Order: sequence, then C-alpha cells, then structure tokens
Amino acid sequence: ADWMTALIGAWSQSITVATSYPTLGLPSVANAVDECNASVVLCNRSVVEKVVAFAHKMEKLKFIVFTTNKVTKDDAEVPVEGVEPGAGVPHSYYVCSHLNLYRTKSALTKAGLGLD
Repeated sequence: ADWMTALIGAWSQSITVATSYPTLGLPSVANAVDECNASVVLCNRSVVEKVVAFAHKMEKLKFIVFTTNKVTKDDAEVPVEGVEPGAGVPHSYYVCSHLNLYRTKSALTKAGLGLD
C-alpha cells in the first residue's frame, strides 16, 4: 500500500509516475529511470543496494526512497551498504525510508528539490 500512497501523492501534485519492475532486470530499470528523467525511485528495502549499484546510470536521480513491506524490522534497520545513512553520496542522491522522508522536509531541501 505504501507505493499506492506514493502514487496518489505524486498524482495530487501533478507529478508523472512511471512504473518499472525488477523482473526487467536492474539495467533496464536504470535505463527507464534515466529515459524518464526521474528524480525519485521508490523501491523495497530488499533491493536498495541493487538500485544504488546502478544509480550512476540515472543522471537526474535525487532520491532513492524505500519501503519496508515484507522486510523484518531488523533488516529494515540495517544501514544501506555503500551509503552512509541519510548522507548524500558522490552522485548527489539521498537514500532514506519512506517514513523518514515523510518526516523530514529538510531532506527535500537538502537534495535541492525545492518543494517549499
């Protein structure tokens, strides 16, 4: 339901949403994200490291937001490998859980999304 909430929220702000599924393979998902000039990827915590590995191919990417559906509480709290929690990384994107994103408006400003 988290992705549906994100979808409805995006639509309410006139933001276009394009869906890609991991069955395409991460290179194809990264290509789709890049072709759409998407600045946000919403995925499950279980695939965040895989998305991070392809983030360099997504030029406009600013956020990787993850949900924790079907992920144990312990697994959800494990820091994302290759990314310091809440820190921008060399390609200037920000990785956080959907709960932290909702709570942290300053994260949006920090990423330069200008959603004031």
